[in-house]
Amino acid sequence: MRIPPIIVRFCLFVLGLIVVLLFLNWFVTFGAKHSSKNWTGKINSVFGHAIDPEFILFGSSVADVGFDAPLFQELTQMSAFNAAIDGTALRQNQALIHEFIGYSEDCEYLAIGISFFSFTNSKGPLTQPTRWYAQIGNENIDTMFRQNVPDLYWKVRWLPGYAFTQYSATFYKDSAYGWLNYLKGQRYTSATLGSMLQDRPYDEAEAISPSQFDTKLIQIDSAFVSQVEQLLQEIRAKGIRVILIRFPMYIDGQRTFKNYSEVSDVIRQELIQPGDIFIDFSDHPLCNDKTYFYNNGHVNRDGAQKVTEEIAKQVQLLSDTSQQRAGANQQ
Repeated sequence: MRIPPIIVRFCLFVLGLIVVLLFLNWFVTFGAKHSSKNWTGKINSVFGHAIDPEFILFGSSVADVGFDAPLFQELTQMSAFNAAIDGTALRQNQALIHEFIGYSEDCEYLAIGISFFSFTNSKGPLTQPTRWYAQIGNENIDTMFRQNVPDLYWKVRWLPGYAFTQYSATFYKDSAYGWLNYLKGQRYTSATLGSMLQDRPYDEAEAISPSQFDTKLIQIDSAFVSQVEQLLQEIRAKGIRVILIRFPMYIDGQRTFKNYSEVSDVIRQELIQPGDIFIDFSDHPLCNDKTYFYNNGHVNRDGAQKVTEEIAKQVQLLSDTSQQRAGANQQ
């Protein structure tokens, strides 16, 4: 039976369209994968194995704007990088951390910035998934998508053209930047070592009235806390010291939660082990001074300097203690 020409032409048209869509998708994702801009650049720096500092920090926006990596380097003489991603929950950061510890040879200290929502849930929608699309195909990224948004993952990964309905304007800009980097032969570089400090005073529009105190409840997902515990065990197994940092929140922001201290309790009771460091800024004096904040949840540059100085002090103390013990053992 002869196939009608119109059906043959239609099939060839569809096949040609699929090939074009696949090529265009490869083209834009290849570019985005080589971008060094902002948070996409940080993600690429890890999945491109372009960084391997002695001290690295993962986390959400509180760490992104709250840690001054160049200052830390100056104070400790250790190489450092701020790999925190704005708005990124700890369950998303797991993909970055797993990738990093899988290839790192030089890292001595891995810090995770903790916010009030860090232990809220183990699954759910991803924050800004478009930042991660270029890395789909990587085992850790694929696991993150499958566990949290399996339907979206299947469509973006396997349905030709669907990804174009998800890409944002930022994704296309990242693709353009990435192609320029690739053509120039440039790899990931960051003058601020990933830190995105904010030169902003406190926004008085953020002021909280006493009527808003004790109105919110932080949800703690015990199943996810167990996942974090397993993640920390994997980090320790690589010979890397674990540091958990609860970044500061302005006191009025803290007061909106009925159980603000519970996050610190979970860390101390369930996650920290001998040899780890827990740096808890929740009751630090700077939390009472809004000149160190630009809103209730994030420090500005001055606040980040205070935070970084304290982190450097704690890490340097741990390093000196470790060296003294090593010297005593040799004797």
